[in-house]
Amino acid sequence: MAIVKFDKRLTEEIAKRKEEIKVRKIVAIEHSQRVAVPKEGSKKEMIENLKERASKLQRPVAEKLVSMGVNQGKIKQQWISNALSAELTIEQIEKIAELDDVKIIRLEKPDKVTCLNGSVPLINAPQVWNMGYTGSGVNVAVLDTGIDRNHPALAGKVVDEFDTSGEGIGTPGNHGTHVAGIIASNDNTYRGVKAERFSISR
Repeated sequence: MAIVKFDKRLTEEIAKRKEEIKVRKIVAIEHSQRVAVPKEGSKKEMIENLKERASKLQRPVAEKLVSMGVNQGKIKQQWISNALSAELTIEQIEKIAELDDVKIIRLEKPDKVTCLNGSVPLINAPQVWNMGYTGSGVNVAVLDTGIDRNHPALAGKVVDEFDTSGEGIGTPGNHGTHVAGIIASNDNTYRGVKAERFSISR
């Protein structure tokens, strides 16, 4: 069993449910090869080229899944990440991991996170900060409703704003402020992903 190809959450799930081997889990199966992005042609041609290359690489994995009893119509191919997703039993997951074409298998499990103190660590942002990538010097444009630039968590963060709607700059609703907080909140508990400054448009 190529358990080395399982992500941490999948390993934990299999350990919990080993006695229920027929229980099906949705997983993403990442191909061992990256798809080179074509550099010539129109945008449409490049996308079609990329899709074609990914499909060709993924074909042996998809065929193996079908041979194991997976409904072909239920296999989703992801051409940007060069991965496939399917609902598999633990036994099928272990078999597909043995293919050389498979780099890693990830458990596709929605996370119920409502606050930044839960979501920011979930995407491993603190580990990236510790590597020195803090967003310092990065400007981010937010195209959304207005942002409350006086919100304490966003003090000094909004450097410019302009109106693209013809309705004037304002803060109808809280969505723009919420998005800005995800990016750059200064709050000690609910800290953003950490871009240093950003501008907004509405």
